[in-house]
Amino acid sequence: DGDTVLLTCVATGDLPLSISWSREGNVLMNDSQRITITEREIEEGGTAFIRSILRLCSTGANDAGVYSCIAENEAGNDTATFELNVALPEGTTQVVLHPEDLTVVPDGDTVLLTCVATGDLPLSISWSREGSVLMNDSQRITINEREIEEGGTTFIRSILRICSTEANDAGVHNCIAENEAGNDTATFELDVAPSEEFGFCDDEVSITSRGNYT
Repeated sequence: DGDTVLLTCVATGDLPLSISWSREGNVLMNDSQRITITEREIEEGGTAFIRSILRLCSTGANDAGVYSCIAENEAGNDTATFELNVALPEGTTQVVLHPEDLTVVPDGDTVLLTCVATGDLPLSISWSREGSVLMNDSQRITINEREIEEGGTTFIRSILRICSTEANDAGVHNCIAENEAGNDTATFELDVAPSEEFGFCDDEVSITSRGNYT
């Protein structure tokens, strides 16, 4: 956790030859913040190679998984896979988010955003939207937190409930979990669309992020 990882893929074949990367089926692109992909053509003994290096900086639990390196030319393609495990120091807070993609809900509905965390107590969870802290509002917004135990493990579950959703509720919602070891954030991107686009109304949409604090 927090280290830099280099995954290297070397391919040979008829040019032009391209290499792409994916993690758990999701295509990876250059990200100047943490992820960079560099590619270079090299020649040895009269044979041309393409070398691609995927660099992951400040690794966290969300970086764990199966990475695929896909080499492709006109003749076809081939794939090499890497399985990456990220070990977390004792006491570290970490959020693993499901689902990762944008969630769209109809206006007027009720949305439940749920964060579940385990780890060293005391452990607190707070919520924000677009950087503004969210508090209990008896009119539309409520936050409920509960300590539960399963199989000898203690969990903290926090539920943000937004009733009668409207356009102003759209945006990035953050669940921030914190204990003495540190903190981490799970992000929900919520979009509110007119209910007629869905063909139904008065439903309750539930989204869960399960964080693992070890």
